[in-house]
Amino acid sequence: MNVNLAGSAVVIVARQFNPTIVDQLWLVENKIVAKDEFRRGCIFTDDLVHITTGGFSLLLAQNQIQFVPLVDPTSQQSLIEDRVGKLVATLPHTPCVAIGLNFTYHLFPPSSQGIADFSRQLFGNPTSKFFADFGSADAQFGAYCCKDYLKGRLKLDAKPVNSETTPLVEGEITSGEMAKEFVMLNFNYHVDLDRSDSVGQIAEVLESWNNVVEQTQITVKSLS
Repeated sequence: MNVNLAGSAVVIVARQFNPTIVDQLWLVENKIVAKDEFRRGCIFTDDLVHITTGGFSLLLAQNQIQFVPLVDPTSQQSLIEDRVGKLVATLPHTPCVAIGLNFTYHLFPPSSQGIADFSRQLFGNPTSKFFADFGSADAQFGAYCCKDYLKGRLKLDAKPVNSETTPLVEGEITSGEMAKEFVMLNFNYHVDLDRSDSVGQIAEVLESWNNVVEQTQITVKSLS
């Protein structure tokens, strides 16, 4: 079985955020984006700001801030703490209500095994009446799991997908030789924020990035 970390992101849920305060000059002056980092195609409107650089993608909307690191995994936490930390600290009065750290893995079946057999091996339970109702050879299986973790909730949604029919998320890494059918593991570490200290809480969650990555890797390895 081959495993690929396909993408990761920080998502902050905000209420009544005003994207109009964020322009290119503001981002440079607050050292969130260097003036030579902007790439073509950046968008600045009253309702949405979308910035792309060689190291990350940043989306700001009225109800969400999304940061997608595009650097090597070993450099992601420091980049996130620096850029997202500065952004949030510069907007302390923005009512942020929750933060999520998201990670997507792709699990590819061996070349000798189809996605139906592969997903059944991972998640099917032959002794369960529920799974017995899906006993046909073409049946596919997945799972949903969640638990308390650190100061939030860690959730996992696992399901077989077909890359020809499933849209990719921003920042998701693909390969021209990638099998079209695989099991997608979507991890979400969610923390509800206290408005009285949302900036401090966000900083604490960002500091736990590598710890959450390690926990997702433990789960992924348990499937091999």
